[in-house]
Amino acid sequence: MLYVWIMKLSKTSVLSVLQIATTERLMKLLLWSLDAISMVLVSLIVAWVYLFLRHLFYIVKFYMRLTILAS
Repeated sequence: MLYVWIMKLSKTSVLSVLQIATTERLMKLLLWSLDAISMVLVSLIVAWVYLFLRHLFYIVKFYMRLTILAS
């Protein structure tokens, strides 16, 4: 009886350790994926701002040429 109880206890403790290790691995994977998603979003925002500013520069340049030609 004592042997069966010790085996059940050790099996439970091994399973809980495995569950904690799996949970920790999943949390690391979740943090890594959130980090990757945030890096992708930041790079997309930076690219969008760069394209917007470049577009704005070309519009201002075109407007300056029009004003020079008009005068």
